[in-house]
Order: sequence, then structure tokens, then C-alpha cells
Amino acid sequence: MRPQFPFRVGVPKNERLLGELMSLLSQAALWRDPKKRKLFVDLPETGLSLILARAGEIAVSLADGSLACGFTGRDLIEEHAAAGEIEVVLPLGLGRCDLVFAVPTELRAEPMARWSGARVATSFPNLTRRFFAEHGLEAQIKAVTGGVEGKVATEEADAIVDLSETGTTLEANGLSVAQTILRTEIVFAARKEAVADPRVGLIAGRLRGVMKARELILIEYMIPRDRMAEAIRVAHGQRSPTISPIHGEPDLFAVRVIEPKDRENEIMDGLQKLGAEAIFSIQLHNSRF
Repeated sequence: MRPQFPFRVGVPKNERLLGELMSLLSQAALWRDPKKRKLFVDLPETGLSLILARAGEIAVSLADGSLACGFTGRDLIEEHAAAGEIEVVLPLGLGRCDLVFAVPTELRAEPMARWSGARVATSFPNLTRRFFAEHGLEAQIKAVTGGVEGKVATEEADAIVDLSETGTTLEANGLSVAQTILRTEIVFAARKEAVADPRVGLIAGRLRGVMKARELILIEYMIPRDRMAEAIRVAHGQRSPTISPIHGEPDLFAVRVIEPKDRENEIMDGLQKLGAEAIFSIQLHNSRF
């Protein structure tokens, strides 16, 4: 069997952030669990076929035109695609880390010129070559797959270029960051000619709606008329609160307001101090703004 639809979207499999990405796609109705060992999923309601592959393979397939769009790392796009060939449509804020030039800790203060002609192990040979060229230098690039951090300790390389989230793995291998080359994260990207396609817009729009909803909270409460102005100062909402009279209670009103999720407890505490009653917070599932 083959994918049903010619418009194909790359989705990473067996990756560290698969669970977080699947949660986001599921909430946006852009995911269906594949059958065991199946390498694609068709979504008839949107006219999309999801192609399951490793993040690096997705970047390559975007570059060669096999995929119209997909989810992969910003670093992998920079590594495999020509300038302007692929456009980042939406950063997802997942898997944030840095691509770094790391050297033995005792040499981290050395100038870049010190590393001219050095043996550099990396799984990002193109980005590494570009990094050295920007400094007017050349290096002996040792392209490797799998673990890179141990290549200096085993004397296979003088330095490395690799992804680092916290720096603890580098430290454990006697290395320190000399320079940060690129800040990266998982992004939704598309080939330049596909960016204006309505299906790319559909995916991006749904994901933006879910991501925005996750940042917000709906707060509902009841407040007496004479404390309404103070309550609105505590929580004025994205634009303004929705205020409704309560049947049989001429001096009591129900209020609904949308606020940033990180202010949830601060706002609820403030409303309680003002004498608000029946204060509830409701997590938003989706949105369109």
C-alpha cells in the first residue's frame, strides 16, 4: 500500500520529543496512530498523508522535494537544505538546544585561530564547514553518526560540533562550549513553493490555535456590583471581561475572563481577597484568535 494523498507531511518517529509532538498534533486533529510498523498515515478529512521518518530524513526529503512540508529541527534544515529552499512556517518551542563548538575544557579560552586545521568530529559537516569558513579557517571534518562527545577523549578528534541542551554531557567528557553556532528547536517547515498552499496554512493555523490555548486559562467567578471595578483591575482579560447578571440577585454578577495561564493562581488569590465567590479556572483546549 502507498500513501493515499500526494501532499505529504513528514512527522518524526522514534525521536526524543515524539510524545510532545504527537500531543500537539492530536489536539489539532492532525494525527492518527499508525498500524504497527506502518510508515505512513492518511488523513482523508484534511487530504494529507503523514510520512513517518527520522527527523534527519525529513530534512533531506524536504530538500529533495519528496515532502511538501514537515516537522524537523532547525539545525537539520540548515545542514541539509540550500539557502531559501525551505521556509520555517512555525517554531514549536519543542526540543530547544544549541549547536555548539566544544573543545577540551583547558583550551576553551584559546582563540579560534588555534583550531585552524583541527580534526573536528560532528554529525553536522556542512554547518561545521560553514562555521569555520565564517572565521576564515578550515578544519579536518570527521563526519560521524551516533555519539560524538567521546571522540576527543579517544583521540579521534581535537574538538567537536554537536547539540547540547544543558552542557552536562560535554562536561562529563572533559569538554566545554567555545562558541554557540546555532540555537535550534523543532519547527514546522515547508518547501518554498508549498508555503502558500492552503494545506500548509491549515496545519499552521490549527497548531497556532492549540499552542495559544495552552498559554491561556478561562477564569469564572461571581462578584458583587460594588467590587466589580476592583475585580476588573485584578483580571481585565485579553480585551475585556464578559459580565452577566445573575437571576434573582440584582447586585451579584457572573464574570468570565481569559488570562495568561502563568497568572492563574495570582488572579484567583486576588479575586478571593476581594470577596469573589465560586472562582473556577478552566483549561482551554483550542482557540482561534
